[in-house]
Amino acid sequence: MNPGPEYAGKSLRGKYGDAVAEIDGSLGEVLDYVRKNDNGRCTVAFFTSDNGPWLRERLDGGSAALFRSGKGSTYEGGTRVPGIIWSNCKNYKGLDGGFNNRAIVGSIDIFPTVMELAGIPKKTYKKFNLDGYSLLPIMKGESKKIARQFLPYYRGPLLMAARYGSLKAHYITQDDEGDSAPVTQNPPIYYDLYHDPSEKYPLPSDKIDQTLLANLNAAVAAHKASIVPTVPLLDKLTNNSLVCCRSDPTAPPCVCGGKKALKGVPPNYTPIIPPLSRDLSAEIPIFTGF
Repeated sequence: MNPGPEYAGKSLRGKYGDAVAEIDGSLGEVLDYVRKNDNGRCTVAFFTSDNGPWLRERLDGGSAALFRSGKGSTYEGGTRVPGIIWSNCKNYKGLDGGFNNRAIVGSIDIFPTVMELAGIPKKTYKKFNLDGYSLLPIMKGESKKIARQFLPYYRGPLLMAARYGSLKAHYITQDDEGDSAPVTQNPPIYYDLYHDPSEKYPLPSDKIDQTLLANLNAAVAAHKASIVPTVPLLDKLTNNSLVCCRSDPTAPPCVCGGKKALKGVPPNYTPIIPPLSRDLSAEIPIFTGF
């Protein structure tokens, strides 16, 4: 974590706070540019994170606040992250004004949301059997929730936990970084995430909502039946499909910025991603032009 000189040492939260401030400042510059140069177009930006805090880094790893655990875990602290949708749209597809919602959503919902915003017919991507739902009804204020009540929690190929509404079941538990072996929980450990978002107090059997439990079990069974075993995409990666920016000579060959070759890169190596042939100074790396 190396915040730039403009932000280094400026926050009360150390390097982590400096890095957050730099991300905030950089994103602000992008959105300011959009505001000044939108030319009447509708722009939607999604801001979120891939996982919870990296607790192994201690003070430099962030915090999940009241949520339990962090990155690598299927407790809420490892998977529940901020989700912010920004838009400069004026009455485009009903978008106008802000909203705050507690629906169960995830990054898998971004793609179908963008498709609907762009007016792409569902039939063109229905064949992919998406797990996500369009968030447009929530964004427009037409609904307080989306169709999802069920959410599976995976670690690699293992279904570690699952949630239906407020009820969450842990079938397998493991610490943040996977330093210890996974532990199968039989019976599962249940939590009420509305009453106990920190997952501190497992529900005794007589306190579990039986309707929610029946719905959860049915959803898990249907989910497992829908899974087609295959080779994980990450297992198919080779040095020819990896891009890195590291000085480690044992790492795959790579080039930073398409210009400066790093130590260990063959002199005649051609970068996988060639240098850009066009000026991107006028292009914004967020969803634009809807």
